[in-house]
Amino acid sequence: MINSFRLHLSAEGKSPKTIRTYVEAAQWFAAAHLLVHTEHDDGTDVTADDVRAWLVFLLDQYSDSYANNQYRASGAGGLWVNRGR
Repeated sequence: MINSFRLHLSAEGKSPKTIRTYVEAAQWFAAAHLLVHTEHDDGTDVTADDVRAWLVFLLDQYSDSYANNQYRASGAGGLWVNRGR
């Protein structure tokens, strides 16, 4: 899933630094939330509630702007959520 995200960002023409930042945010979401607090192991069955829980964690621990940046950078707003594909 992370490699697919990296490819997606490259195809959008993002800079190498942006890609690195976004991939690191996605890896943090996967490692700190998905693998620890859920039974997901590959990102394909992530639910909207998983994303909401991650956002709540970020908002509880960090400033609103940092939480928002991490949320957007991680792709949590859409990349991870299984939409029946």
